[in-house]
Amino acid sequence: MIWASKPSMTARTKHSTTTRHCRRPMGFESSSSSMWMVVDMLPPWLPGDPGRHTYRSWSHVANGGGPGDVRASGPLIGLEPTVTDVSLTPYLSPHDCAAAIAFYEKAFGAVETGARFTDPEGRIGHSEITIGGATIYLSDEFPDFGACSPQSLGGSSAALHIRVADADETARRLVAAGAEVLHEVAEQADGERRGTFLDPFGYRWMVGEKLEEVSKEELRSRVSGFDVT
Repeated sequence: MIWASKPSMTARTKHSTTTRHCRRPMGFESSSSSMWMVVDMLPPWLPGDPGRHTYRSWSHVANGGGPGDVRASGPLIGLEPTVTDVSLTPYLSPHDCAAAIAFYEKAFGAVETGARFTDPEGRIGHSEITIGGATIYLSDEFPDFGACSPQSLGGSSAALHIRVADADETARRLVAAGAEVLHEVAEQADGERRGTFLDPFGYRWMVGEKLEEVSKEELRSRVSGFDVT
């Protein structure tokens, strides 16, 4: 999970006895002196950050970080015009993480990689799967840290696009595993054969099979109602 707060919260444990209901994902809080965030993408008990949160001010990050930085291996988005050495990984918090992993294994042939971290209550605090060469992080819901599922939030504004060799076959596997068809697989103006599906955990998946490369000039002739630039 990604946590962000002021340094005064370093003593707060993940399993606080006070449960905060899921409303909206917690981004970061400002103080009168500076803006703070947790740069590390993984929970504090994982290797590289033993048992503690690592807080850094924006000025610290802008100056290149320092010893102990786990993920700040290059310029960060918003701080430099060019982003290098970046790995972008979706982090999902479905209502039932174990069931979601099983679903993605069945629907996409996902493989669980790395270690699964489970708390005494049986909640998954962190897990990783790979689909093809892509990695996805998952955890159960932890409202105190803003990790809420689409079901708790009433939906998700984000969607995941996956490029596959056979969109129709992947669509069949998704539906067989329990996904809902939002848009049937069909050839699209941008050269993909694509459909959109809602998985049982509230995440939308755009499943696309590349058919052809389409230039901007060709797109302008195929698409109406939009300015293609």
